[in-house]
Amino acid sequence: MRQFVYKGLAVLALVVLIDFAVGVISDRVFTSLPDKNSMIATIQQSLFNKKADLLVLGPSTANHHYDAQLMSDSLGVDVYNAGLDGRDMIYFDVVLQSYFDRCGLKSVILDVGPTQLDGSWLEMINDTKPYYGISKPVTEYYDNETDWQQRLKLFSSLYRYNKTLSYWIRVQIDPVNDTKGYVPLSRELDALELSEANEFTVDSTEYRHLVNIVDMCKERNASLVVVQSPTADRNLAFEQWIASFCERNHIVCIQEIANGEYYLHPEWFQDGAHLNSTGACVFSRKIVQALKQNAMIPAN
Repeated sequence: MRQFVYKGLAVLALVVLIDFAVGVISDRVFTSLPDKNSMIATIQQSLFNKKADLLVLGPSTANHHYDAQLMSDSLGVDVYNAGLDGRDMIYFDVVLQSYFDRCGLKSVILDVGPTQLDGSWLEMINDTKPYYGISKPVTEYYDNETDWQQRLKLFSSLYRYNKTLSYWIRVQIDPVNDTKGYVPLSRELDALELSEANEFTVDSTEYRHLVNIVDMCKERNASLVVVQSPTADRNLAFEQWIASFCERNHIVCIQEIANGEYYLHPEWFQDGAHLNSTGACVFSRKIVQALKQNAMIPAN
């Protein structure tokens, strides 16, 4: 029996040692990633490094639709595109807190669609696990909004960094991000199939984080613009909901999704959900024009 206990303690000590070693190595890896188009590198840059006067937040429609260099040149201010595919309002909230903590943001563009607010992508925030205990907004999210089992698991480096190898390999493969966060797409469609839905229910967690984003911008005296990018799949109920929300909160709402000009040009689209680089150029210029019309240009 005593020998069994000794062996058990030895195994436990070995696991603790391995967990500690994984934590030390992975901490260094995840806090020193190069500026690449990879998902985890984008998260790291957004949480710790990048600064801007005007910040673009949103999912893939932000990442691929806003030509930050074009906008920066047109507006005469520093624009950065922190969009990331498949993210929701929780992630936007955490990233925005990180930016406000390290730089004086003057304006924020929040690109939204129904999946950022209906609860579809709640689990996507889990990709920030490697930064628990390192990033204050990330740590506060997990400590305040997850259950005790999740918080207990986060003490383990083996749990937080269980995708270290795959993330590291991806970062080595992906290209350097030299376009201020914007990732252009190149394919052209020959035809575009349009669809419409008319049902939307807001998720309470996503709504709470949206309200926090609005309040944060007001507290920091930063202008907030909500945008709906053009896609072939429209949700009329969501369009009405977000327009009403913006009106109640005195937020400029730009619904380019309702601009029929885009749908006359399938060659501007990469697929039904995303503009290609040509469409993104057209879209970015329209956003610049709308910002100027609404006097939403951050001063240097």
